[in-house]
Amino acid sequence: MPERIGPYTVRQRLGRGPVGTVYRAAGGDGREVALKVMHDHLMALPGFPARLHGEVTVAREVPRRRMVPIVADGGTWIARAWVPGRTLDAEIARRETVTLPGLVWLARGLAEGLMALHRAGVVHRDLKPSNIIIARYGPRINDFGSSAAIGSAAFAGTHLAARAAWFSSPEQLRGQHASPASDMYSLGAVLAYAARGARHDGLAWHQLAASEPGAAAGSRAADAARLRLLVLLGAFPLTGGCLAGCRGARPQAGSQRHPSLSSQTMASPSPATPETP
Repeated sequence: MPERIGPYTVRQRLGRGPVGTVYRAAGGDGREVALKVMHDHLMALPGFPARLHGEVTVAREVPRRRMVPIVADGGTWIARAWVPGRTLDAEIARRETVTLPGLVWLARGLAEGLMALHRAGVVHRDLKPSNIIIARYGPRINDFGSSAAIGSAAFAGTHLAARAAWFSSPEQLRGQHASPASDMYSLGAVLAYAARGARHDGLAWHQLAASEPGAAAGSRAADAARLRLLVLLGAFPLTGGCLAGCRGARPQAGSQRHPSLSSQTMASPSPATPETP
């Protein structure tokens, strides 16, 4: 483990993924950051460093309210503010599922964050539970600002294979370009995951919702998973809208078609509202 990266003192290695290695580090003023060092083979791709720098520059202009903001860019590394809290993945592992009020809380916070990203011209492309931090005052979206560069033709297939395909939109799985509607599909998949917990069915959410009983995998487990998802879609229609196979049928963040996504309902939680799902 390196002792220093740029102006930061490395304190802990947090993990390694398909994009880079993440460290917990601190600047000279003692403020902690999550510092991601890009893999050498990515930096060697033609045009990758320029694309990465361009997207990071745009991402730094996104309002911080629902984000884990980028605070520094060293060319081969990106430093983000350290936000105390668990990832949604870790929260699901601890709680198993999220309640319906918690889903509304999660949906409003994530939709507000996506709305800010999309207004700034940024598509996340990789919204998933491990990229969402459950902080005290609302969910925070992490790992935006580098996805476009990573989505180069030379790396897209590896990137999609390396992550859970449940949260990727149908068009991304077909190798087509991602759009704000792709992020909305991922939002629906994240909410479905939060409602059902970490139970893997081997199918993307839109496939599971559309499948006939017994056709998914010919198993009772697959049928039970489909039933749970259909119950969720009835109780929380937003999820079904986001999971539409056609990107044009999905709602936009802030859409009046779904009150839980409307900017008019995205006020900070009142004292009577649970601070976490």
